[in-house]
Amino acid sequence: MKIYIKSLIIIVSMLLFSSSCFSYGKYGNIERNDAIIKEIQAGGQEYISEQTTQANSNKPVSIIWVQKDYLTKQQALDLQQKIDKAIVEIRNTLEIPENERNFTIHYYVYGAHEASHAITGYHMLDKAHPTTFITWYAQGRSPYVHETVHIIAWHWRSVWIKEGLAVYLNQKLGGEPTFPNFGKNLNFLAKKYIENISSNGNLSNILADKYEVGENGLVFFKGPKEEKIHKKKFFYILSGSFTEYLFTQLGANKFMQIYNANNTKEAINKVTGKTISQWENSWANYLKNTNFTEYEKEN
Repeated sequence: MKIYIKSLIIIVSMLLFSSSCFSYGKYGNIERNDAIIKEIQAGGQEYISEQTTQANSNKPVSIIWVQKDYLTKQQALDLQQKIDKAIVEIRNTLEIPENERNFTIHYYVYGAHEASHAITGYHMLDKAHPTTFITWYAQGRSPYVHETVHIIAWHWRSVWIKEGLAVYLNQKLGGEPTFPNFGKNLNFLAKKYIENISSNGNLSNILADKYEVGENGLVFFKGPKEEKIHKKKFFYILSGSFTEYLFTQLGANKFMQIYNANNTKEAINKVTGKTISQWENSWANYLKNTNFTEYEKEN
């Protein structure tokens, strides 16, 4: 047990302690995002939700633009219904205050085989145009729930809790089977990853090459494309499982105090009275002692 816990602490230390992190790479490119928007609007179709953000508001919950010839009208309306339902469920699950709900989220849906992404990193209510770009919907594995979480829970300071919450809520709220777990049980996958890595005595050297925090807290996944995808998948699954554990143990109010704090590590200690290492130990014991059914292993 001590070896198991020690190994886990090394894993989580490398994964979880990145602060003041923001989107990086081609999906944070403003010119590229603007080009996608212009292209879709030029020939695509706009759908404005009939559902409003609040009872006394005239703002629609969502506006979606669909690339020309990508979806039928009925498919687009079905997607919008799913998106509107997800927005309401995410806000309710996270207990978002009413005064932070009165804005429309914009979606651009298109057929490129690339990652979906959201425009985040600014004060969502004052400065940013809350927008997300959705791909892979025609294939049945679009992360529209995941990306909507990023828009609604915009005030993050640690990558692990940001991505962990989106991965966890995609599973909890019945989002499509998408990256990183593709419908598989998060905790079962996390347990498998931890057990496989903790069996390697040279753990710290392995992880030193996997997760590096650069200037300004930017997270880089280095190496060839397939290796980077594996590293990212590993990071997202562990973050999702740990976030699920914290959320279910603490409840929405305390969890969001931690999520919104400027220093996640310090906030965990302040809000809960326990260090993050103590929470890691509890999480590890939970995973180690959980017996998954055959159905849970496959779904």
